[in-house]
Amino acid sequence: MAHIKNRKHEPAGVGLASGVSLGAALMAGVATWPAHAQNTASQAQTPDEESVVTLPSVTVTGEAPGYLREQLGSTKFTTPVSRTPKTLQIINQELMEDQKTTNLTEALRNTPGVGAFSMGETGSSSTGDAVYMRGVDASGSIFVDGVRDAGSINRDTFNIEQVEVVKGADGSMFGRTALNGTINMVTKKARLEDRGEVDLQLGTHNQKRATADLNHQLGDSTAIRLNVMGENSHVPGRDKVKNKKWGIAPAISFGLGTDTRFHLDFLHVDQRNQPDGGLPTLGLPGYHADPDHPEFAHAPRPDSTNYYGTYSDYDDVRKDQLTATFEKDINDNITFHNVTRWARTHQKYVLSSFSSDWDPSWDMNDFSQWQASRAVNTKDQENRIFTNQAGFVHELETGPVAHTLSYGVEFSQERVRSHNMDVEPDASNFPLNIYHPSHRGGYEAVGNGTGATGRTTTVAGYLFDTMEVGDRWQLNGGVRLDHYRARFDSTESNPRLEGINSKQSKNLVSWQLGALYKINDYGNVYAQYAVAQQPPGNDGLMLSGKAKYADRPEYDPQRSKTIELGTKWKVLDNNLLLSAAIFRTDIDNQVEVDDVSGDFVQSGEKRVQGLDLAATGRITPRWDVTLGYTRLSAKVRKGAGVAKDGSKSLIYTPRDAFTGWTTYRFDNGLTLGGGARYVGAMQRDAKGTPATPERIDSYWVVDAMAKYAVNDHVDVQLNGYNLTNKKYVAAINKKGHRYIPGVGRSAMLSLRLKY
Repeated sequence: MAHIKNRKHEPAGVGLASGVSLGAALMAGVATWPAHAQNTASQAQTPDEESVVTLPSVTVTGEAPGYLREQLGSTKFTTPVSRTPKTLQIINQELMEDQKTTNLTEALRNTPGVGAFSMGETGSSSTGDAVYMRGVDASGSIFVDGVRDAGSINRDTFNIEQVEVVKGADGSMFGRTALNGTINMVTKKARLEDRGEVDLQLGTHNQKRATADLNHQLGDSTAIRLNVMGENSHVPGRDKVKNKKWGIAPAISFGLGTDTRFHLDFLHVDQRNQPDGGLPTLGLPGYHADPDHPEFAHAPRPDSTNYYGTYSDYDDVRKDQLTATFEKDINDNITFHNVTRWARTHQKYVLSSFSSDWDPSWDMNDFSQWQASRAVNTKDQENRIFTNQAGFVHELETGPVAHTLSYGVEFSQERVRSHNMDVEPDASNFPLNIYHPSHRGGYEAVGNGTGATGRTTTVAGYLFDTMEVGDRWQLNGGVRLDHYRARFDSTESNPRLEGINSKQSKNLVSWQLGALYKINDYGNVYAQYAVAQQPPGNDGLMLSGKAKYADRPEYDPQRSKTIELGTKWKVLDNNLLLSAAIFRTDIDNQVEVDDVSGDFVQSGEKRVQGLDLAATGRITPRWDVTLGYTRLSAKVRKGAGVAKDGSKSLIYTPRDAFTGWTTYRFDNGLTLGGGARYVGAMQRDAKGTPATPERIDSYWVVDAMAKYAVNDHVDVQLNGYNLTNKKYVAAINKKGHRYIPGVGRSAMLSLRLKY
């Protein structure tokens, strides 16, 4: 996280990130008490003023307690969340610890309407954080410390300080992406303290996990930190599906507390998972049978614990990431920062499931005859990135206007290499029963010498200016220019790729402009307008030879424009942040079929608009809360409908969504907490065959926790998940034949050791 020297333009009652809390005030009082006592004693002994000792002033800064965090990890955000004219949410480590969050998808459950609702296009590509946000696939808009994090993998949070969710067009902040929102994960860094935590977890369904976070101060300005993780857990409610992984993240920092700081950290994660190809959607609510075989509409729903893969299935992931961060306070008003990162992610899997071809000869009175063939998907892909980001944060005054400038340049080179594999023997050799699947048989995937490579090199420059005009007005402006060169070469026989060999070079301009009016020291109203662009092949560096896909190389970038009006209030002695916003995002250059020529053209438009409400922080010194609600209207404005029910609604976008979590600490060391989340009904893709569900039903999920502090060094915690054992669809594939069920009722017991 960026080093902050001061906030000289902060209004009274608001501190570095959230105001000087009661605890900070007490700390300041304790710090100055010895001086007061010494002065009193000196005055009692002699009235001579020269004998009075005056100590240097002590400035205490800090962040809000509990779940409220104000400072974002990127230096491009020069104001705290409560004074940034945009919908933002920080999911901090305290909240993730109370919920025992282990991965990004779980953390995002605290953001209403954001989630991994899609299984992928072919139905078996379910091994990753396939995140949808405000009607748009945001899987390519996931960043770590402001650097793009490529690859369709499940991201663990053992080395994550906080998860930052930015909603709306955000291209000026993050570049060639972010049509309607971004996710930034901030890694842990060493601190000037001696502190350690070991967390041992044991849960139902054979869940086992252990983490350690150890920090040690080596000198006046040097510290080291080590985070480690190991897990071997089955997935509650699913047979055979398992997550097995380990990770290590050492870090060292020099110059902490000085004007020159250097951080070096490394991350290695190794996963050996048993992946999940999903279940048949047969018998789900809203299931529609093929009109030629209406009898299938009465088929029972297969048991949600059924596993349709084999023991030869695997999902292996290895990730390595090295980051060097340099910060220099040139003077009291200018700070230079530089981030260099090299990262590599390699994923290889064989994932089998059932084929969706129903046989009309099946006997409705004898389900043992319902034998389906298998479908096998493979992947062998490596993503690499090298980046260097350099910039300044500069405070200055021009007459009556105080400026905080953030400007810099960025260079990145991203590479992808994908190898195709043939599966032996043929999948038809191992048919399975829909209601009583067997895991016998096995497959071997062998490279066939074909594949694809992609490389994108980007040079970007940006400038942001936050202007304080008088005591009430704040203006925010920002602009970014990305120049990128992309090359893609394919030797695949896949008709979607068609042996593409393509080069492209483009300039993208993104910008934002906002105004904020401070009603008083605690509340404000604001307005913002922002634009973003997403070029072909942006998400996975992969292009397409099919005219119907937006990743065709000759297409123009997709563009989005967001306008937002909102208000933010810090109440209850600055400990609780309340926010409300209405917004509209228009996205154009969508691929559609021309009614006259029948050709594919970029004439489509879609609109997402709605309301966001949130409350985060501390109601009383013992009561923490985070609440969020969103209501969305997401529709195709121009072009063919994409929803299964024939409407213009966008897929994977709930109309209403709510999330809430709260904890209360008692005097005896006991903490009780709990929460609920609601996801409204969602439309699914129209491209599915008739024998699929029309929609995804809404659902409520309830969780709870109890924690007891045995002493200052030992905590015992029990978490319960999906207490009502709600059966729901967590994700569904594009054609609607397969789905991933929500995690069933489970519990996790944790022992936390601290020093």
